[in-house]
Amino acid sequence: MVKYWDPDYFKKEKEEHPDWLFFPEHRRTSVQFTVGGDGALVKVIHNLPPCFITDIPSSPIRMKTTLHISYDSRAGVPTTAVFIVKVETKRTVNYRIAETSEHCIGVRIISEEEWKDNLACIECENLYTEIENPKCFAFPLYRGSLCRECYEWRLSKGEIFVGAVRINFAVLDISARPTTIVSCQRNVHHEADVFCLQCSKDYCFHCYVSSHSEEETKNHQMINQSEKQWAHPKCFVHKESDATMYCFDQNCHKYVCEICCTSHKNCRGLPAAEVMAERKTEIEDVLWKLIKLEKEFRQTRHVIRVLGEKNEEKAVKHRATLRTWRAKFFLDEWRLFEQWRLHDLAEATEEKLDKLKKAIENLTRVVKQKNNVYEGQTLLPDAIKMTRWVPVSVFIAPPLPMDRPEDTCEGTIEERFRFKSYLEKRERCMMRKRKAGKLRNKTRIRAGAAGVL
Repeated sequence: MVKYWDPDYFKKEKEEHPDWLFFPEHRRTSVQFTVGGDGALVKVIHNLPPCFITDIPSSPIRMKTTLHISYDSRAGVPTTAVFIVKVETKRTVNYRIAETSEHCIGVRIISEEEWKDNLACIECENLYTEIENPKCFAFPLYRGSLCRECYEWRLSKGEIFVGAVRINFAVLDISARPTTIVSCQRNVHHEADVFCLQCSKDYCFHCYVSSHSEEETKNHQMINQSEKQWAHPKCFVHKESDATMYCFDQNCHKYVCEICCTSHKNCRGLPAAEVMAERKTEIEDVLWKLIKLEKEFRQTRHVIRVLGEKNEEKAVKHRATLRTWRAKFFLDEWRLFEQWRLHDLAEATEEKLDKLKKAIENLTRVVKQKNNVYEGQTLLPDAIKMTRWVPVSVFIAPPLPMDRPEDTCEGTIEERFRFKSYLEKRERCMMRKRKAGKLRNKTRIRAGAAGVL
């Protein structure tokens, strides 16, 4: 388990510049931030004293550049405690300035007492002076920190983060190992930040910039101190010695130093520089092959994209055809459904018409019966009167012969004439009443039929 966590080196990405940078005078602190890029012209101006080691250029920056600010108390404490780093950003569109913005970063040097007085644990909120084990791990950009107890508690739960990234415990274990501080070879009071491959010397940022401003040293290659161990191959036995030979033995195939050369007398070896040059050539060949493959992949991707667009057009047409076919199928199904509905409605209408016809026939029959009853009721008084009529002379008519049915009874001419005239009058009256009754009956039948419909 990691026993401590002391992130002296804190990195800030682009457009996330802090408003203040706090540097304690009792410890060395380095800060890195990125400026430039995305079509912006950046000019950084500062009034930092020589005790601050920085690689901020005096000319404007157009491409993305990483700048460093490091404070070393061994170079002396300035009289002024607050300084300003001004970042002027001018965004260009078509090589014309479209927007200008400024951001000022305050740089302050505070004493050890002030650092401890203002330093509090972000977990338990206890000040540095109130903690029994006064060992806090502070951030250089902010005053947030963790005491040892809170740190171990959060470490056991796996809740420790650096910014937005979870801590890599393997890296912390490696960084926790004791290391020797490498000093700048031009100024021993400064810690070395970079290593020059051509000069084979360690420099701080300020000394490297000042010593490599001439034409002869301008193109020298610089690497960070963390990458220095990979600049030259090391002996697999003596880890601190540079390898000068490469052993081609079947059981070896390793880099060896001058000390190990005596034990590899019978091995066929070459200088490490030659082997590295050959491997560099091989790597370059592989790199060119990879570049060629990348071009082929890009061409293939372009062909795939074109074919995909064509296939997409065909797919759109097929989808349109499919939608048309589905619409046609739906319309056919709907037409059949409507035909079935019309057929069912026609059958239901015929059944209702049949029932209506039967109802009309029954109603007509009933009306006729009622009409006959009504006619009988109207003729009944006259028939009763006729039954009470007494003739002047009644004679007994002889029976009708079978051969002359037209002969009835005999009577006087006057009686026959009077009876005949009365019957004709009654017949005419009954005919008028019958016609009037038929008209009323027709009207009632029509009204009843209309009510039924």
